[in-house]
Amino acid sequence: MAAPVTAPAVAPPTRPRFFYGWVIVGVSFLAQFGGTIAGMYGLTVMLVPMSEDLGWSRTSIVGANIPASIIAALAAPFLGRISDRFGSRVPMALSGVVGGLSIMAIAGVHSIWVYYLIFGVVNGITRPMIQVIGISAGVAEWFQRRRAQAAGMVSLGIPIAGFVGVPLAQFLVISFGWRATWFVLGALVVVLVGIPAAIFWRPRPEAMGLLPDGDVAPPPLAPGETAAPRPVEARGRFGVHRTTEDWEPREAMRTRAFWVLTIVLPVIALAGPAFMTHIIAFFISRGLSPQSAAFASTSFIIGTFVARFLWAWLSDRLHIQYCYVAMGALATLGTGLVLISPTITLAYIAVLIFGVAAGGMLQLKLQIWPDYFGRSNIATLRGYSAPFDLMGGVGGPFFAAWVYDLTQSYNVAFLVFTVLSAGATLAILLLGGPPSRKPEAQQQSA
Repeated sequence: MAAPVTAPAVAPPTRPRFFYGWVIVGVSFLAQFGGTIAGMYGLTVMLVPMSEDLGWSRTSIVGANIPASIIAALAAPFLGRISDRFGSRVPMALSGVVGGLSIMAIAGVHSIWVYYLIFGVVNGITRPMIQVIGISAGVAEWFQRRRAQAAGMVSLGIPIAGFVGVPLAQFLVISFGWRATWFVLGALVVVLVGIPAAIFWRPRPEAMGLLPDGDVAPPPLAPGETAAPRPVEARGRFGVHRTTEDWEPREAMRTRAFWVLTIVLPVIALAGPAFMTHIIAFFISRGLSPQSAAFASTSFIIGTFVARFLWAWLSDRLHIQYCYVAMGALATLGTGLVLISPTITLAYIAVLIFGVAAGGMLQLKLQIWPDYFGRSNIATLRGYSAPFDLMGGVGGPFFAAWVYDLTQSYNVAFLVFTVLSAGATLAILLLGGPPSRKPEAQQQSA
């Protein structure tokens, strides 16, 4: 009698020893680090030597950020759709290479219109992928449960760039001049952003046979067994934590949540770039010595650095909405205390508080969009929302400068930032959790 035929044993799936998503985090970190050194801190250090050497006003030099932000805002929706359709690897790598070459080219400028063409147009096209779309897609597509840790690591690129970038740029300017410094910073963008993205960036983990967070696939179903329906939301201790559904862009754009996130989040962040640009000048105008004002700027950077670990810990345990409300409340408190601080000690504390809030602005933004609208179409959604982020990053510093030119004081500007931050925080508080899809939409996406 023949022995009964038995099905071959199937080895249980095992977790990969190393999850490739952390490589994506590393590339995204380098994009933030390299882009911030060259774009933000490089211009800060080069402002005075360029003005003295070329005879250009400081306003005209900084003003190149306006066309750069306009161009970036126009390019962002297109780049977002391209990234979701074909992947972020090529747009990210091209943005790093072209952006770096454009910064290197500033070393040879002698006329203002060439400078505006290079920094305001060519460099502007590359900003959406490096600053918003690429890193947003990478964190959203590769992580769900561990998204807070991934976002925290990526966002560390900005404060570390502050610690490294300013001393590096100052050393290069003193040793070799501002032209050589621009060339070196541009080369760093190519090496730190363009080349790693071209070599190491990969699409969604499913394309490599992986799952988000390095999770293990469930065992195969037994004959006659049916898979349990996937939950449409993950619930934490304080309510809905994140959606597990993937919203289509048109569908998401019809929700109130999309427009609240698009408009309100940049309003909370409006004072951040203004702080980084004007904080030393603000405290000098209040009677502090340049050394004391510089220490206030240092306390801001320290606050942003420490905050990355705080917000990663909190957002892994609390609803992302509540984290945003806490961050907005701290931002409001910080700007308000800066405005009314009667002593140097309180001023330092106020700047430190705002630094803690500013440290969560990028990190929580990387988390809240996929938590509310899923993983699949984040590049497109961030492409549509990025113009508000990019314009806000320029609008805050220029509004503060405009107010100072009119009144010879920053008080009105910081009062406006305080009121806007309070109102935006209230709007986030009233937003609620991730939106619910209509039943017919759920059936179509199933």
